[in-house]
Amino acid sequence: MKNFLTLTLMVAINLKLCLSLDTPLVSKDFQKDFLQEMSVVMKNSALEVLNKYLKNIQRPAYVNGIFDEALDLALKSKKLETKVVFLKQWFDMSEQQNGNRENLYGLRNVHFLKKLKDKLYVLQEESFEEMHNLRYYYLCQQFNMSSSQERQEEQKHHHLYSEDIKLAPINEQNVAEILQKLGLKDNHTISISVKDFGQQLYSKVNNTGAELINDYLWVIRKLLQEVLEAKEEGEEVEGGKLAVKHNEALEKLLQEIDMLLNTTDFYSKRQRLYDYLQNNLAMDFEEFQNTENSQQDLVGIFEKLKAKGLDLIVAFLFSNVEFADHVHQQWAAMLPKAPLTLFEEKNGSRQLAEIQQLYESFKEDFENASKYDAYLEAVKLLHEQTQSSKADTTHIYEMLYSASQNVGSTRVVLMNEKCKEV
Repeated sequence: MKNFLTLTLMVAINLKLCLSLDTPLVSKDFQKDFLQEMSVVMKNSALEVLNKYLKNIQRPAYVNGIFDEALDLALKSKKLETKVVFLKQWFDMSEQQNGNRENLYGLRNVHFLKKLKDKLYVLQEESFEEMHNLRYYYLCQQFNMSSSQERQEEQKHHHLYSEDIKLAPINEQNVAEILQKLGLKDNHTISISVKDFGQQLYSKVNNTGAELINDYLWVIRKLLQEVLEAKEEGEEVEGGKLAVKHNEALEKLLQEIDMLLNTTDFYSKRQRLYDYLQNNLAMDFEEFQNTENSQQDLVGIFEKLKAKGLDLIVAFLFSNVEFADHVHQQWAAMLPKAPLTLFEEKNGSRQLAEIQQLYESFKEDFENASKYDAYLEAVKLLHEQTQSSKADTTHIYEMLYSASQNVGSTRVVLMNEKCKEV
């Protein structure tokens, strides 16, 4: 690590790098954004240095004309690996011909740039795993991870007030103010528009939902990028020609992922992803299978998944739990703090309050199948009603129902195993 920091500092000084980072230090995305920005600056600076050298290379008299084609490929490529492969071979060839010490320096510096890029990637991987484990840790603390004795201790305290709360005197003025804050109608019931409630709720959870999708997209993108870069770096010279082959099918997948990452609206991102998986992935995958070395690339992807120990199924379950819990945190904050009987029954107000109570009951006893089933059935009913009445304009109830189907008691075993690790 010390050597890596020294090398990074050298690059920063020599190439005059400047990171334009707006992410706050206390943000959970600080490491990700910092390393991403650093990687981009490092890559752009390295490409500039390598291109400057490549432009001054002239074909030696003892090399045939295919050399010019290989040099042109290296110059036009936007990938660091393509230029590194060519320059490694160039310096090796030059060293054998004239033994100039500069050839050795050039070769070592090319290795240095590639090593720096790899070390930044390793740091990104470590940071990504650390942030994932922190997310798991906080969720494990909330769901069924405290002992039964601790839960019993918590239940001894009344959930409406504690000894520290000072009760206001009951008089006409205080009662009137309380009724106004609760939004009570003339018949002393609380009325909430299910449509307006959903719109406000969506605005509060949009960013979190989009970030959860982005986490998955980054995992897949990194795997595809690794496969592409490994292929280019491993290309060999055949008959004096640098065989740099761009797999258009994999590049197409990367482009689609990049467009998804740039989509900021949660529902739009989700629907575009689902649409691609349902309508376009099959065609792209068929195209991919028809390309050279497709089976080798597939094996490479799955081996990388295996080597990294990524359990995408467990990650999927945790993401659904995290989303549902965040939705209900905002849900609880938006509901007036009042007994269930005060909520109007006919317009869906009481239904919103009941669903929140069912969720909190389920959350306290995450392994209880009957509590989960009651909660899921209530969310399903709300989704169906708002869908038929067109009250779910933001699709938040639809997405909550989709997520809640993957947070039940049957998933507890898988999640508990992961919680033991973190």
